[in-house]
Amino acid sequence: MELKPNDSERFTSETLIQSSKRPKKPSFPDARYFQIHFEFMETQLFETQRKLEQMQQQIIDMHDSFVKNSPELVSLPNVRRNKIVK
Repeated sequence: MELKPNDSERFTSETLIQSSKRPKKPSFPDARYFQIHFEFMETQLFETQRKLEQMQQQIIDMHDSFVKNSPELVSLPNVRRNKIVK
């Protein structure tokens, strides 16, 4: 029963009790909110990881190209092909 200001009936204690029994919205978000939120975060994390791997490969390719085209300029004893040695 929905209470409207234009209804011809009077608000009695019974109608007020019925209206107070309606389910109320929870004050804290439900589990579906967190599921959607964490699915989005997981997607963002995987995308970031994928982009980082692409960037690392581009740096390796750029280094290899640099070494191939100008070996006399490269004198880095602690850098090996495709690996950085600490």
